[in-house]
Amino acid sequence: MKNAFTLTGGATHVVMPSNSCQFLTGLCTGGTTHITCFDNISKAAFTLAEVLITLGIIGIVAALTMPALIGNYRKKQTVVQLKKIYSAMSQSVQMSQSNYGDIADWDWTLSTEDFF
Repeated sequence: MKNAFTLTGGATHVVMPSNSCQFLTGLCTGGTTHITCFDNISKAAFTLAEVLITLGIIGIVAALTMPALIGNYRKKQTVVQLKKIYSAMSQSVQMSQSNYGDIADWDWTLSTEDFF
């Protein structure tokens, strides 16, 4: 009688080195539908060189795009600040007009000594 091998967590696929495949092929039960065997374990992962090259490319792309992103952010920040200042000035002019009448009727003959 063969011993049964059941995967936990509802797994249906097994990937392992070829020296273990012959043992598991006859033992798997419980819904296992695929067993993948490979001869060379080192082919299952990326090499250090591949990872470093990829990170280098990502770094170069980031270095090229960051100045443009920072410039756009600064432009938008400047626009927001100018809109705030314009709003404050506009409100002060409207409040002055409601308190002292139309700008055309204001007395502009105030000297600098009287102003300060």
